[in-house]
Amino acid sequence: MEREFEFYGDSDINDLIIRFEDLIQNGNGIYFDVEEFEDIIDYYDEIHDGKYMDRALDTALEIHPAHSYFKLKRAQRYSMAEKFNKSLKLLKEIIQIEPRNYGAFESLAYVYGQLGNHKKAIEIYLECINLGSEEDETWLNIALEYQNLGKYEMSLAYFKKILKNYPENEEALYEILFCYESLNLQEESVEFFLDYINSEPYSVPAWFNLGVSYSNLELYEKAIEAYDFVIAIVGGYTSAYFNKANAYMSLEKYVEAIKCYKESFEFEAEDSITCLYIAQCYDQLDDFENSLFYYFKSIELDEYQSEAWAGIGLIYHQLNNHYKAIGFFEEAINIDRLNTEYIISLAAVMIDLEKFNEAEKLINNALEIDEDDPDIWYFLIDVYILMEEKEKSENVLSLALSKFPENKRLLFKQADILNQNHKEKESLRYLQMIGIETIEQMNMLLDNPDLIDF
Repeated sequence: MEREFEFYGDSDINDLIIRFEDLIQNGNGIYFDVEEFEDIIDYYDEIHDGKYMDRALDTALEIHPAHSYFKLKRAQRYSMAEKFNKSLKLLKEIIQIEPRNYGAFESLAYVYGQLGNHKKAIEIYLECINLGSEEDETWLNIALEYQNLGKYEMSLAYFKKILKNYPENEEALYEILFCYESLNLQEESVEFFLDYINSEPYSVPAWFNLGVSYSNLELYEKAIEAYDFVIAIVGGYTSAYFNKANAYMSLEKYVEAIKCYKESFEFEAEDSITCLYIAQCYDQLDDFENSLFYYFKSIELDEYQSEAWAGIGLIYHQLNNHYKAIGFFEEAINIDRLNTEYIISLAAVMIDLEKFNEAEKLINNALEIDEDDPDIWYFLIDVYILMEEKEKSENVLSLALSKFPENKRLLFKQADILNQNHKEKESLRYLQMIGIETIEQMNMLLDNPDLIDF
C-alpha cells in the first residue's frame, strides 16, 4: 500500500518525494544528487516525519559520505535523541574538515550545554559570532548558558545587549524579568521596565513584566494598572487577566478577582487552576454554593487537582458535614501524600468527631513528613490534652520547645500549663519571654483567643 504524504505547491518537490519513497519501498536504483537530498531532508524536517528523515539521511550519507550538510543533520538528530556523545564525535569531524562551519560550531555548543559543560558552550558560542552566526540568537544562547551557571548578572548583561541592538526581541525581555527575580532585584526590575516603556510605550511584554515586578514588591494596585495597559494594547492577553485577578486576590478584593478570572475564559477555555482560584475567592466571601461549584469544576478539568479536593473538604467541615469532609480530604491526601496541611485538616475533622486516636495517628504521620513545622507539634499537644494524656502532652511540649525555643505559641502554651499546675513564677517567666507581663493578661487572652496574634 502506498504511503500518504503531504503535498506541497511545488510539483518538483512532490515528484522528488514520490521518487524517494519509491526507492525506499521498492528498492529501485534511483540516483539523487546532493541538492535533491537536501530538499528531501528539508521536506521531512518541515513535516516532522523523523522516521523518513532518518531514512533520507542514511541514504544520502551512503551516496555522499563526505558531505558536511548530511553529517550536520545527522549530528543534530543524535542531539534530539539525547545521544550526545555520538553527536559530539560527528561534529568534531565536521569542524576538523571545515573549521569555519558555524552551523557545526552552534550545534557543538548546544551539545556541550546539554552535557552540563556550560563554560565550554559559552566559549564556542563566542567563536560562532566570529564565524558569522546571527548575533542576537548567539547572544541569547550565551545568556541562557550563564543562567545555567547561576551567573545572572552576566546573563542580564547579554540580554540587555540584545535589546540594545535588537529592541524587538521579546524573548530577551521575558528573560530579563527572570534574571531580576533570580537576583531579587525587584526595584531595579521596575526601573528597567519603566525606562524601556518610555522608549517602547506599546510593548506588551514590557508592561506585563512591569506588572509582575510590581506584584513581586507587593505593590498590587500598580501591578493592576500595568496589566490594564496590556489589556488595552492586546485585549485577549489571557495571562494579563489571570495575573490581574491574582493581584486583586492579594488585595482581598475577591469580587473583582472573580470577575477577572472569568474574563480570561472569554479568550481561552476554562482550566482547572483558574476554576480553583475562583472557588477560593467565593470561599473567602462565604459563598459556599458557588465555591463548591467551581471546586467541582476544577476537579472535572483535572481529577488530580488536590487543592480542589481539600477545598471541598474544608467547606463540608465548616458546614459540620464531617463524614463528607473525610472522603474529600482522603482523596486530596491520596493525590499528594506529603502535604501535611491536608493531613492536619483531616485530623481536625477527626477531633470534631471525637476520634482522638485517629487524629493522633494522622498528626504523627504529618510529623514524620515534616518535623520542622512547629504548628504540627502544637496540634499534637492539643490532641493529647483533649485525650487527657497529661504526661504525653507535657513531654511533647518539652520536646517541641527544645526544637523551637523562641516559638511564641509554644511558649504561651507552656506558661498556661505551668499556671494550671500552680507554678505561677515559672509561668510568668515564659510569659515575659513573649511580652506578656502578668498571669491576668494571659487569662484574659485565653478567654478571648481572637486577640491572640502569634
